[in-house]
Amino acid sequence: MSLNVKNRTLFTGDNLDVLRGINSDSVDLIYLDPPFNSNKTYEAPIGSEAAGAAFKDAWTLDDVDIAWIGILADKEPALASIIESAGLSHGKGMPALYGRQEGQCAGCKHHFPFRNLTVDHITPRSKGGTDHLDNLQMLCGACNSSKGTIDQATFVAKLKAQGIRD
Repeated sequence: MSLNVKNRTLFTGDNLDVLRGINSDSVDLIYLDPPFNSNKTYEAPIGSEAAGAAFKDAWTLDDVDIAWIGILADKEPALASIIESAGLSHGKGMPALYGRQEGQCAGCKHHFPFRNLTVDHITPRSKGGTDHLDNLQMLCGACNSSKGTIDQATFVAKLKAQGIRD
């Protein structure tokens, strides 16, 4: 009997009606995850065809975000890139960067409200920089536009030469 649903289909909610409509001879495994996070590892019984298979019933919303962006990146890479960039600009780490810099632009050193600062790569991605928080800083819009794709040390030297920074 052939499968009468699309392979790798995810159903949510009450699945009793869905299960009743699936060709049972075409299904190898159905995993039902109750609405709890038991933080336990479940293993298939020894001697069964699935012996050795296991899964851990533990997840966070970050796991869902990571899985979702991975699926999206496979289907729509340009859109995934835009969403990842927005996450850099507005993600959980940005208030930490703002606090680390005490609200100052890492370029001109002027103080700005959080909403007026943008995220910048200390070492640009085009030169091997990463998206790790250790390689990110907040710049005002003018400094970010001026910095472009040069590294932070070169940019600070440029600002000092222009008398913008001590």
